[in-house]
Amino acid sequence: HYWSAQLFFIFSILHVYDHFYKKTETNIRTQRTWTLLVVVLIFLGYEMISGFILKDDAAGIQARRILASLFGSVPFVGELLSSAFSGSEANSQVVYIQHVATGTILLFIAVYDHVKTIWPKRKSWLIVLGFLLILSFLFRAPLGQADSTIVKGPWFFVGIQEMLHLTSHPAYVIILIFALLLVIWLLPKLSQKNRQRVKLGLLI
Repeated sequence: HYWSAQLFFIFSILHVYDHFYKKTETNIRTQRTWTLLVVVLIFLGYEMISGFILKDDAAGIQARRILASLFGSVPFVGELLSSAFSGSEANSQVVYIQHVATGTILLFIAVYDHVKTIWPKRKSWLIVLGFLLILSFLFRAPLGQADSTIVKGPWFFVGIQEMLHLTSHPAYVIILIFALLLVIWLLPKLSQKNRQRVKLGLLI
């Protein structure tokens, strides 16, 4: 489960990059579909961090605190978001439900709406399955850091962690994340020249 999640995240990001590189972001059928795909990027990140939290080791507990702090910094609805998506430190049930239900359902809807199928080609499925089996056999998933003297966050959260170290206002990080998502949402509406500039900025 750990390794398949990592691959899913990596290939999702590569898929977005592939769309931008081939300039096919304007081929999306409707604005509704594009909006759904942008919203799902948020839940893709949430699925990854909530899965990390659900390890419930020292690193997972620290990640939950960071996530709760980020949600809590959102003006007006911060406390509600924190309660709905990070739960309480004493009980991970809220995070578990959001991870296996809300996030999974939204990702399922987005994938189906985007490609109109949920079944991969048999050859692709067998290749990925074989690779995952070999990967899982050779490398132990880095779970259970409860007794570790060094608490390491997830690799995909490092950028946000560094930004949080540089500012005493977590709200700035939330604003930056939503600004990037807004730019992606506006991308098909921009001229070709401006799209190229924005995509270069996103890549950097």
